[in-house]
Amino acid sequence: VRPGKQPEAGRSANPFSLSNLTPETSLVTAGHWFWEDYRTEVSARTDGGEIGLVAGYRGPETYILLRYTLHLDMRHPGKLELIRRSPKGQELLGSRFVEGRAGNWYRLQLAIKGGLIIAGVDDTPLFSFERPDAAGGKVGLYSSKARAYFDDFLVESDASLKLDTKKLIESCTRTTDRKKV
Repeated sequence: VRPGKQPEAGRSANPFSLSNLTPETSLVTAGHWFWEDYRTEVSARTDGGEIGLVAGYRGPETYILLRYTLHLDMRHPGKLELIRRSPKGQELLGSRFVEGRAGNWYRLQLAIKGGLIIAGVDDTPLFSFERPDAAGGKVGLYSSKARAYFDDFLVESDASLKLDTKKLIESCTRTTDRKKV
């Protein structure tokens, strides 16, 4: 480690975190277009702007974004939005206010499983939408309007199947006519 560049444990346990040091909108992606049925998470913080997690990225106009906006360095209701971008434009799937503050670390979580989108913060699921058109794709990190920092990025396959809809239950149930003998 170079002199003057020692990691600060209060900011990140990992001295190799990713950061955007400009207020310009940035989107960094990783992975492959064919990834599906996965969950992704990242620890993120902003100095007073927007931070986000992307899933289902198939191009600059096709992805799902979980965006958290925090402007003040004191506790306040930050805006959390789940957005679906497509060539037709931007669709707001959900929006709510979640208490937070600029300068704190938050764990953003987003999953795409068989047409189901689940999103949340700090192990609390806050959005769940059935979208048959929600396909997999690359994952990514988003920031805008202020410096942003990302750490502990995780992507893992999720082969579990949540049978919470009649259609899913019926698709996994075999029915046969049995006659009593």
